[in-house]
Amino acid sequence: MRRTVTFSLIAGALIASSLVVAAPANAHVITETATAPAGSYSVVTFSVLHGCESAGTTAVTIEMPDGVLAVTPTAHWNWVISSDVEPAEVEGTSITERTSSITYTADTPLPSDQRASFELWLGLPDGQVGDVVEFDAIQECEDGAVQEWVGEDAPRVTLTEALAGGGHDHGGAVIPHQAGTHDAQHTEAEATAADPLSRLLAAGALLLGVVAVAIAIAGRQRREDVATDEVSD
Repeated sequence: MRRTVTFSLIAGALIASSLVVAAPANAHVITETATAPAGSYSVVTFSVLHGCESAGTTAVTIEMPDGVLAVTPTAHWNWVISSDVEPAEVEGTSITERTSSITYTADTPLPSDQRASFELWLGLPDGQVGDVVEFDAIQECEDGAVQEWVGEDAPRVTLTEALAGGGHDHGGAVIPHQAGTHDAQHTEAEATAADPLSRLLAAGALLLGVVAVAIAIAGRQRREDVATDEVSD
């Protein structure tokens, strides 16, 4: 069930503005990425808002719905990442398995009064505008309590209009993605990797130029000194 909270400001005459925040009721694990294009590659952020009563959180498992075939978790300090894989078949592809869940296990329990966020790079499923993709989440705490955030309390992403673009080959499956995003990331990474070499070559060329100028000036000065000595003689 969703809860809507509206704040209004009235000063003198009626001047009103409202802020509406919607989130699954009572949920401790939520998505901070509310929407994403259907069939896109998107980074979705999951957040643990607090622990189990006063007990700290020791592990968070995020389960992948059937339509999510590509999953890459972002490394996170203090958390060890593991994954479960299950058999999968996608018509017209060579896919034989997929990641069914990602688990973050804390090296040190997350205190109940602190929050943590986890980023997952996901290949989201195709769908209609307004379709909701739910990610069941399981939160484990140091007192042994286990809380399941499923159904109305599950973290979720609402699909928006798909962006123009083709697919990208991942493990034999062509998965639609946000136009140009993935290729641009590869290009940017390659450019970043090559950039230090370019700067080094440029610096070397500049140094050689400076040395050449210095030699030319020294040679000219030497010739002038020789000429001055000959005149003096």
